[in-house]
Amino acid sequence: MNAKRKAVWEAKLLARKESDGAKGKGKAKRVAEEADETDEPRSKKAKTDESSAPEPANAMDIDDAAATTASDTATVDPPPEKVEPTPKSEEFRPSKITILEALSATGLRSIRYAKEIPLVKYVIANDLSPAATAAMRRNVELNGLGPSRHSDVDLGKVRINEGDACDLMYSHRPERLRVDVVDLDPYGTAAPFIDAAVQSIKDDGLLCVTCTDMTVLASGNYPEKCFSNYGGIPAKAEYCHESALRLVLHTLSTSAARYGRFITPVLSLSIDFYVRLFVKVRTAPVEVKKAMTKTAVYHVCQSCQAFTEEPLGRIVEKKSGDKVNLLYKTTPSASSSDTCVECGGKLHVAGPMWSGPIHDPAFVKKVLEHVNENSSNYGTNARMKGMLTVASEELDTPFYFTPAKVASHFHCECPSLDDTATKADFTRHPGLEAISNKIKLVRYQVNPQPNWGPGARPDSKKKNKGGAAAAE
Repeated sequence: MNAKRKAVWEAKLLARKESDGAKGKGKAKRVAEEADETDEPRSKKAKTDESSAPEPANAMDIDDAAATTASDTATVDPPPEKVEPTPKSEEFRPSKITILEALSATGLRSIRYAKEIPLVKYVIANDLSPAATAAMRRNVELNGLGPSRHSDVDLGKVRINEGDACDLMYSHRPERLRVDVVDLDPYGTAAPFIDAAVQSIKDDGLLCVTCTDMTVLASGNYPEKCFSNYGGIPAKAEYCHESALRLVLHTLSTSAARYGRFITPVLSLSIDFYVRLFVKVRTAPVEVKKAMTKTAVYHVCQSCQAFTEEPLGRIVEKKSGDKVNLLYKTTPSASSSDTCVECGGKLHVAGPMWSGPIHDPAFVKKVLEHVNENSSNYGTNARMKGMLTVASEELDTPFYFTPAKVASHFHCECPSLDDTATKADFTRHPGLEAISNKIKLVRYQVNPQPNWGPGARPDSKKKNKGGAAAAE
């Protein structure tokens, strides 16, 4: 309250208390007059309010009135209410995974993605064929995953697109439009789609690639075609299928490196007549520099199949005080000879191809645990366990050899491991017995019926001629 206004109130109170005494009354009058003379003139509204306000009865009423006036002139906000944190288990977790299947055909895999994977926001199913997209629409509607008929906003969990796969993936290059998973499963090679795919994935996104051209990837019959598709030459050896995996990984690595991105293989499998790879894609120019150290050329002996690795680059650590600088250097040639040091056979060049790990053991372990805990959900769980267990037991080093192949080179009988250990008096290593040897695991798919497999082409000329002859 204003000091002058307070003095007026005090004077009036004093005048009321001393009204019975003449001496006190005169004194109160003088104090009130002095206060009125020094007080500033107010507006009519203020004077009216003051004259109509009841006079306080005692000092306590004055303090209450002052507090009320102060509260009117300066309003104090109430203290904010304390918000209890929501437990993590009760937090709302919105769907956030977006999947792009570039070559969907009938849309079967996209439908399974939408129905079986948790937290899927939507799946983009694309195909260039009008007949394929028509089949997709029917299948999507049958599974209740299409756009809502009552809302124009809900586009459905499976969104069908008819167009070129590369054009669709290139349209998702901006960061805000990138997807979490890209699945490539073409007929033949996936090479034409890889450049667009590595640009349309978010950081830490998953790229799934299938290649069915094993005649090109896993044999030495078409080295020129393999080089044009994958930038390397295959190895003609018993480990040709692993060589095929490494050639595809090399293509993925070099394609991603052009845009400052690098790959991390989590699972790479050779299955039946195709290869299937799962890699993570991230952006890190520092890691891109290490790509050449994970790429190598191999000199493979055509007789005993021994091989020599020759990396394209190496990393040299240079210490400067407490800091360690990494220098990237080329690798000197391992050997200038064109003959094998083991048997004297001729050496052939294979590669360049990926020389780093082709699996992530932690990822494979998690998937294997999931399959073991949910075996009833998968009709081919026995085969899945077998393939994942074999992958978890593989070493990080490239390629392998088998005793049978070595024995055939020396034209001798291949001894069993037990006979070899007994004659040589070796103590069996505790890690010798692998899990896959202790339990029965299915490595290859069991034929559902006798003579099962791809049939002959329906437009065979010989069949047509034979049919015409029979008709005559």
